[in-house]
Amino acid sequence: QWIETSALHALLEQDQVLATAELHGLAWSGWCSVAPAALAAISTHCDQANFAATMCNAPVRLRLLEQSHFASARSARELMKAQQLALAQSHLDAVPATWIRTPWGAHAPDAVVQVGAELEGPALIGPRCYVSAGARIGAGTILTHDVVVSPAASVSHSVVLPHTLVGEGLELEDCIVNAGRFHNVRLDAHAYVASADGLLLDLQRKPGSGVPWVSRLVAAVLCLVLLPWIAIDALLGRLAGKPARWSKRNAVTGRDEISHAIRQVPLRCPKPGQKGVAALLSQYGAWLDVALGLRSWFGQRPRSQSEWYALSRDWQTILSAVPVGCLHAPAWTETGESAAESEAVADVYFAYNNRFKEKLRILVRSGFPGKRSLAVRIP
Repeated sequence: QWIETSALHALLEQDQVLATAELHGLAWSGWCSVAPAALAAISTHCDQANFAATMCNAPVRLRLLEQSHFASARSARELMKAQQLALAQSHLDAVPATWIRTPWGAHAPDAVVQVGAELEGPALIGPRCYVSAGARIGAGTILTHDVVVSPAASVSHSVVLPHTLVGEGLELEDCIVNAGRFHNVRLDAHAYVASADGLLLDLQRKPGSGVPWVSRLVAAVLCLVLLPWIAIDALLGRLAGKPARWSKRNAVTGRDEISHAIRQVPLRCPKPGQKGVAALLSQYGAWLDVALGLRSWFGQRPRSQSEWYALSRDWQTILSAVPVGCLHAPAWTETGESAAESEAVADVYFAYNNRFKEKLRILVRSGFPGKRSLAVRIP
């Protein structure tokens, strides 16, 4: 949620709460300036709605923002409206001094606009964008950064997000475009374009999908060290008539970029309900998968085909870039909530936060299987 600079200056001068006028009445803008004591009285478990109500009832001045001084991006329509504010003359006048101003708007110094390209303002073209000769950029268009517009392509009143190729002959209007998918704001319609068509492509470099050889080597050494114990455990289990500690089942690893068919691989998955030493021994099959390059140490949970289709298309796209792992981001389920949904939230969270610190946290928590842990929730 964005506020205009003058509104921000007003917050620095005087404690107040900034609100906006909506159909159902006043709504908190997400911005305020209050004394620390007012915040200390609020529960740390307060959600956004309750926090907003508390702020609007705070004993400080309530200031109503003008529509042009506030923008949010809680939906595609709001995101488009917020981006169009950047095309107002006051904002165009405030572009960085290094940008090149033109009769139709402005573009970054490292953006390339070829001779023969047709441009109509207002429009903004960000860093490292490339507009080919014969392409058309219409009024109300923003190319964020690292965007390529091919010859004979037309983009008008649209926002093209980073690392997107707009293919030759494609016409986009009133759209928010993100790599291979776009949302038409006027029609409120969402669509995907197959990568094989070459009309909308993701230009961002993808990390290698293979399991690093170091991870495979560690898993192989661990499996060799524990092999005698596993052999003894398997023999005793067979004599006692107990089932194996893991079983093979097909797990979805993502979608094929050309055919969009899901990819599946047979993985050794631990039997549920095992604790202590038994739970540790049940992970041996997963370690074998790592040694064979079938899964990673850290990643998403293995899902069946039906569990995969239960996810939204956007989450499928996100998780397609995350390998199946042995260790997963912790998930926590409240009473009445679906465990599958909370686990999916945790996996999507890991997709965006898979740094070393997060992996270390997962590794430490994996040593306490009985401890309930909380995953960050993603709206």
